Amino acid sequence: MAWTIKLAFGIILTSLTGSLVLLVWHVIGGWLEGLGYLNIQYSLLKLAVGFFLVPICYLVFTRFAHSFPEWDGGVLFLQTPVILWICNIFCILWFAGVGVFGAWYFLSLWMLHRRYRSRAVCKGPILEEFCAVCKELGISPRRVGLYWSLRIDVPEFTGTIHPRVMLPTDAKKAAGRERRIIFIHELMHYRQKDIWVKHLITMTLVLHFFNPVAWWLHFSISRWSEHACDSRACELVGIEPYFDGIVQMMVDMGKVKECFIARQVEDKHELAERTMRMKKYGDSKKKSPAAAAAVCAILAACSSVSVYAASVGMIGQYENLYQATVVEVEEQMDVMELEEFEEAPGLSPSVEEEGELLEQIRSSATLAWTVSGHVLKKTPEFDAKSGGSINVMATAPANKYVNVGIIEPDGTKRYVREKGDILHKFSLDQTGKYRVFVENKNDGAVDVEGSYIVR
Repeated sequence: MAWTIKLAFGIILTSLTGSLVLLVWHVIGGWLEGLGYLNIQYSLLKLAVGFFLVPICYLVFTRFAHSFPEWDGGVLFLQTPVILWICNIFCILWFAGVGVFGAWYFLSLWMLHRRYRSRAVCKGPILEEFCAVCKELGISPRRVGLYWSLRIDVPEFTGTIHPRVMLPTDAKKAAGRERRIIFIHELMHYRQKDIWVKHLITMTLVLHFFNPVAWWLHFSISRWSEHACDSRACELVGIEPYFDGIVQMMVDMGKVKECFIARQVEDKHELAERTMRMKKYGDSKKKSPAAAAAVCAILAACSSVSVYAASVGMIGQYENLYQATVVEVEEQMDVMELEEFEEAPGLSPSVEEEGELLEQIRSSATLAWTVSGHVLKKTPEFDAKSGGSINVMATAPANKYVNVGIIEPDGTKRYVREKGDILHKFSLDQTGKYRVFVENKNDGAVDVEGSYIVR
């Protein structure tokens, strides 16, 4: 199978898996938030990112196809000229998109680096206030730095290896209560590992730029990270003092909107949404973490069923595409007639010692398969060169015809259709990866034994 087919379907299956998990979890997570499971929506969104980055479905289905060929008819991810052409075009466009969005990713990091070059370390009473809040939250003050910056308008949290809270110079004029709110909010981003999450979601967007659901996830992560910070901060400060303090510090935003920082507030509309959400949650009864864990387990089981069903449907469509585009060439089985010789007793020459073989056989294997009805069972790929041959020998049931042959590098199937003893030499006109296969188009299973030699 061509690597472009592996890559294309690995990406598509992974994108499908992530999208289904995200949509199912978002709907149920929103319902659970309303019941009092605070911050469960954000936790589910972060978990969903993993389904976009790890090709779980692709790896599982590849394993199934290798171990249980009857599961997919034995044709999953086999290539045909049409499938290969489609996947090649997809990979070219995908690489181009990854290049563009990858450049945007690194450009954003570079702009962020330039933005924070002119910063100054905070000292004095304000630093002492910051250290006091760190200790209150159980965070070592040495882990998070505190800086002034002339190039920002609102407090920001940034940095992965060296996390830091960035303060605008106007924060010097703020009251101590307002600065405490700033510190609590930004340090909540540190405890939630929000900057790491934003890097992961941006990588997801680079890989799945063609998927609208990935863009929606990128937007949702930013919103729900703020909601999670709000809920945890309000437990320490109170809802009204918390949002009153934010309103007092709200100023117009700058022109550059970065992806790898956590801002105190984005705009007035978002602030109003966050305020209404926290007032609503303040009236709801909180649920225990144990109950939330049980709900998440049920949620994972439900989403697994949905992902499996949708993925199997996609596999079925691939089988239909393969059957519609595969090129098949049926060959006449070789008929070998051997000439007989007779020798009178005592006339045979003396027995000579065996000499070394002048040519080693490049590849050979034996097989003993039970092939289910309407299933194609194939060997792993092996190398063969143009001008060579593959000799296939097999013994099938005497009353059932089977197809025995090879799959060429371009996906063409060449085979002989016979029952009983089968022997055929396939001459090769391509260099590349080949497979030997046995296809049973009968209703019941058949037992086939045989071998092949590559010359």
